Amino acid sequence: MRNFFASVNDPSATWVRRVTAAGNEKAVVDGDIDPIDVYYLSDMSPDNADGCSRSLGDPACTSYANVSLPRQKFENPRTLNRHTMLGAASTYEGINTSLLYIGSQGSHFSWHVEDSLLQSCSYLQAGASKYWWFIPASERPLAERVMRELMDPVVLEAAGGDVWTVLSLKACLWPATLFLARGVRVGFHKMEPGDFVVTGYGVLHSGFNAGPNVASAVNIACTAWFSYAMEHAEHWRKKMTIHIPLEKLLVLSGQKLVAGEWWCGDARTYEALEPAELQRDVQVTVSYLGKYLDDTRALLEMLPEADWAGEKATTIDLTRAPRSVAKFIVENSTQPEGEPLFRANQQRRAVTDYSVDGTACPHCGVVVWLSVIVCPTCIDQLGEEAGSSAPLCCWRCARTTFESEHDRLRQGSPAVMRLIGRHAPVVVQRLSNRSVNLLVDGLRKLLRGNI
Repeated sequence: MRNFFASVNDPSATWVRRVTAAGNEKAVVDGDIDPIDVYYLSDMSPDNADGCSRSLGDPACTSYANVSLPRQKFENPRTLNRHTMLGAASTYEGINTSLLYIGSQGSHFSWHVEDSLLQSCSYLQAGASKYWWFIPASERPLAERVMRELMDPVVLEAAGGDVWTVLSLKACLWPATLFLARGVRVGFHKMEPGDFVVTGYGVLHSGFNAGPNVASAVNIACTAWFSYAMEHAEHWRKKMTIHIPLEKLLVLSGQKLVAGEWWCGDARTYEALEPAELQRDVQVTVSYLGKYLDDTRALLEMLPEADWAGEKATTIDLTRAPRSVAKFIVENSTQPEGEPLFRANQQRRAVTDYSVDGTACPHCGVVVWLSVIVCPTCIDQLGEEAGSSAPLCCWRCARTTFESEHDRLRQGSPAVMRLIGRHAPVVVQRLSNRSVNLLVDGLRKLLRGNI
């Protein structure tokens, strides 16, 4: 850390030394200059500039690291996600892998909640103290009202009247006394080297560093997170894409519980330690899957539209879908933006494949994993244009998409040609409706105490 602060403003540390044809040495930039400080947004899209696929645990990363002592590995918060459901998701830097934070005197982190209202675990490795303020999740409505009343009207109007849009920019530096003076409960903690701080789901927090220090942090998802994640996803639905694969984690967690397992330990241990949270997780999962089945059945039972050639919507397993359809779904899955970044000792390879986490619906922004609805005829007839033109949606948006938007597309907008043939939608599934039904039945048994 001493070396970092000694060289942070030294151009030779960030510029590459080259020798000219005349033998003179000069400093040049190897590519575009990137700012040191990252303007990090909550629930941001994965971007290669954020280091996607450069994490040592990522299958697309070929870098290597020096051997660490077991204790040093334990002190890395990232180790936690070997035992939480976030470990089943693709690599999201700073979410299910830890980020290293170099603090300076007076540097701060603004008021925010974690992505998808996840928990966070921070570890202060060395250096000066870190000071934290917390607003409990139960106080969020009151804190939101205070912020709305005191926020600059121009800023609030630019955010569409949504306080959380402003908070997602992590640019609110209000002092804790502002909330305390208006009846909002605010907690305080002084973090010393060697301390861990874990924030609860949906807890607003802020703080600053008393001096130079080094810390690392990671997000985690444990028991009872699903209800918070759904609350968060519903708030942002049709406003922005939430890339944490909630649906995938929900289904995999349900399958583990029915099998008597859990991400850490087993289902019986989970029930013994946190019976109320277990029941809540199961109820949320049953409700979600029940809604999924109802909406999917409603689509399959819809009377054919004019362009469906008298046929109804059908289902097909993703592994048996035509190659053009599978390729179309993968190409429309969540992918990092920008050019991939590479370390000096890393071979050039493809970046992380986020398609295994599902597909973000372009209409509502929700990432779905169980199924996605497409039109194979449009995909085949549009060819190379299918990626940006052919209809694709989640089970929530299917009826609207295949009643209105699909008809516009078929009539020639935005495609140049007039599409012909059978245009009935196809539900491409990772799990059949029968499998989801069996999962729901198994979860309902758990609600009756049959673990």
